[in-house]
Amino acid sequence: MTNIITFDLDGTLMQNPFVKFVFPAIEKDLQDVLNDQRPIISEIVAMHNDYMKQGETSKAYDWDLIVTEFLIKSNCVHTLSVEQLVKKARCSA
Repeated sequence: MTNIITFDLDGTLMQNPFVKFVFPAIEKDLQDVLNDQRPIISEIVAMHNDYMKQGETSKAYDWDLIVTEFLIKSNCVHTLSVEQLVKKARCSA
């Protein structure tokens, strides 16, 4: 995984919550639900990369969409809100 530093519009350095909090939370939740310990995040990031290669940038960064598509592909009925995980990460930072 590549480390990325981004800047918001007013020029303040901000930390991306995905690597330290969101992705691990997604992986643990999905591993528990699917009873499967494989590295699920690598599959989800691969889906992101596929969208990027197709020029589908907005879909590539719609993590709720990607997680939902992963669950459908896994024949799993489960709801996981990436947006809520991001909000939770911000509150605990």
